[in-house]
Amino acid sequence: MADGATDEEQVDVTSWWEDFRDYYLTFDRRTLGLARLCIGFFLLFDLFRRTPDWFRMFADDGVLPTHYNLWRPQSSGWSLFNAFSTHGELIALWLLGFAIFFCVLIGYKTRVAQVLAAVFVASMNGRVLLIENGGYVVHNLLMLWTAFLPLGDRFSLDALLASMRHQTERNADDLNDRLTDVAHWRLLPHVSLVGFVILVQLAAIYGFNVVHKTGRAWHDGTAVHYVLYVDRMVTPLIGLIREHCPEVVLLAMTNFVMGMEAGLPVALLSPLARVWAKRIALVFVLMLHISFGSTFVLGPFAWALCCFSILLIGTEDWELAIGTMTREHRRQTVRYNPTSEAAFFWCRLIKRLDRFELITFEADPNARGLEGASKMDIVRAFPFGPPLAPFAYLVPVMLIERLIGFGKRNANLERSPAIGYQPEVRDDDDDSIVDAYSVIDLLDGHLERWYLAIAATMAGAIAAIYGTAVLKRFGVNVHESLIGSHSHEQVVFAGGIVTFAVGLIFALKPLVKLNYVTPARPIRKWMRVCGWFREFAVLALFCAAINQALVELWVARPLRAPHPTPVRLLSHKFRYLQGWFMFSPIPVMNDGTIVVDAITVDGRRVDPFTVEFPPYQLREPFYDLPSVKSFQYNQIWSDYFNRMHMPANTAFRKPMKEYMFRLPERTGNPNDTIVKGVVYWVHDMNPRWGHTDSYGYGRKELFKFTNPDSAATKRWRALTGGVDPPEIPIPHYPNAAKTGT
Repeated sequence: MADGATDEEQVDVTSWWEDFRDYYLTFDRRTLGLARLCIGFFLLFDLFRRTPDWFRMFADDGVLPTHYNLWRPQSSGWSLFNAFSTHGELIALWLLGFAIFFCVLIGYKTRVAQVLAAVFVASMNGRVLLIENGGYVVHNLLMLWTAFLPLGDRFSLDALLASMRHQTERNADDLNDRLTDVAHWRLLPHVSLVGFVILVQLAAIYGFNVVHKTGRAWHDGTAVHYVLYVDRMVTPLIGLIREHCPEVVLLAMTNFVMGMEAGLPVALLSPLARVWAKRIALVFVLMLHISFGSTFVLGPFAWALCCFSILLIGTEDWELAIGTMTREHRRQTVRYNPTSEAAFFWCRLIKRLDRFELITFEADPNARGLEGASKMDIVRAFPFGPPLAPFAYLVPVMLIERLIGFGKRNANLERSPAIGYQPEVRDDDDDSIVDAYSVIDLLDGHLERWYLAIAATMAGAIAAIYGTAVLKRFGVNVHESLIGSHSHEQVVFAGGIVTFAVGLIFALKPLVKLNYVTPARPIRKWMRVCGWFREFAVLALFCAAINQALVELWVARPLRAPHPTPVRLLSHKFRYLQGWFMFSPIPVMNDGTIVVDAITVDGRRVDPFTVEFPPYQLREPFYDLPSVKSFQYNQIWSDYFNRMHMPANTAFRKPMKEYMFRLPERTGNPNDTIVKGVVYWVHDMNPRWGHTDSYGYGRKELFKFTNPDSAATKRWRALTGGVDPPEIPIPHYPNAAKTGT
């Protein structure tokens, strides 16, 4: 009990802490396992999405070779991909990414795979910032925050192998005993500061997106109308149906989006009706982003947030799902031959997949392998098994048995004594777990001093990082007699570091002491220490995220918050940014794309970016923008063209020209060699409310280019006589803007 506190006061403190812990810091480990499955599938899906443009984005013969990227960095970020430039190296890198993401999916060496996946994703997203959008940032943050969570504790190959190692069955009674097939600690909730961080992160994404939507179109309900006519972003299906969408539906959709985005921060952070609040938030997120992901080409944005939302599933939801999915007609009895090692192996495996305990095992010396239930019936008894049951016969059982080395019969298997449950590393003696779940009880008598030490630690860190900037901001000067020959920066930094070190020592002292006296193996005690430092790392990154938000968000810029280098690097090195203003303050009301009018050596006018694979065919420059229903670009090229027309990216036009000159290498046709050309930005304005025809059509010349290879020019003159082919006619629209530069 804290010094001087009554029993009633202590109960109130403990109750407050327990409520806060259960509301904001706690994860059901089954939720973490399900989230890992979704994240692994999403990572593989995103990798395959990028595969067609893998070389074009990252290779030295792509749109931004490594040497250009290193010579003129797009940011202060770091990318592993800068070390890979040839096609062979990039193939190896792709295979490495596939292996890492597949390990995340199946949960093999999950801790290592999570960290490697976070580094790989951040490097991949940060290599070519010309194609970066808000979805890439969400992708980075998803991998960052989940890297601190034990996603492999349930529904993973790691958990399955651990169970097989630590619980060795020998007969039917052991197979039917379900008490120890999952370690006790895997059934307990996981508590971490990152739970609160994730809720705040999601609330910030939606809350600030609403705050920044100050334009008239969002408040009069017309915003969705304009967004649906952005041809570089919409899918072909939307391009076909948008003209037939009633105005009342468009108004309802805009209000629907604004209402959901405004309601999500409340549902995510509200301490009231916690179970239903999280359920509402989960439904809102899935409805929003499945709609966004199937309507627009936004890259990983929609699907990354869907993966984030899986973390909102609580224990009550699992109990409800189990009660719904457990059906008596799915119960099965499996008979196995006790002398067959292979059959017994499959029984042990089935036992661990049968989480609803619907399968009973019986030993039958006359059985051939497994009998009594078909493979489809067995799979149907598993969680989420019915939709997978038809695929059960695709599992190559005999091949797996041969690879594992089965096929022999073991007559002594039934008579061998069962080896009981062998504790895992994380099983503590007498269930004495030292972690955030029991911190208040463990710090009994030290609570007030521990809070004070934490406050001193944070104050010292803030003073060391922000002290100098704050003094300069407010013009505070300390008299020279107090600081001597030292500068203000040195004094403030030294004072902050000393305060931070002293506070950290007193904050960790009771924890280290408790860890020392609590029974456990040395390896487990070391894991506890690592767990505490993990929480401090989460806190440090969370503080960096808050500072990044204060600097980057439009509504916070008037505060002129300082952004010291140490904190800035934590956010910028791997692009953990916090700028949430999608379609703000007004929705996108214009449209455009890059069109290249290039002349080949055999006298054709072509657009090098319109190569159709396969076969390799080039199309003429296409200027009829208002007639297009959708450009049918993927997100990569949509953002690349949009960024390359901006004056801020003129430095990257040289590698763009070199990419176009290498066109024959991609098509295999020497006659596709480009002699010269012009790059245009063709644009128009989206239809006004109540209309379906765009207006303000125009064509702006960005730059001209000429092939420096004199042999190409000489061949062009020999084939065409040095005469340019006729120009492609420019469509004429009565309400078009002036054409030209």
